[in-house]
Amino acid sequence: MVVIFGQADGRISMWDDPIVAEVRKIRQKIAAKFKYDVRAIAEDARKRQRKSGHPMVSPQRRGLASRRPPHKCET
Repeated sequence: MVVIFGQADGRISMWDDPIVAEVRKIRQKIAAKFKYDVRAIAEDARKRQRKSGHPMVSPQRRGLASRRPPHKCET
């Protein structure tokens, strides 16, 4: 990933993020392994999660009735 940001004097600077580049390289390698089949990639991820032994947490779904009403601002 290249981050582009402006300097106070108007110049533009660029910075390569090595972590983002590494993640993208790994993601590309995994995608190619499964011939870019999203379902196969997701199934492999689920298998690796189960195999890891780490606890998995799924967010609970909430229906409309359980949502709080919007906050009212007093002016």
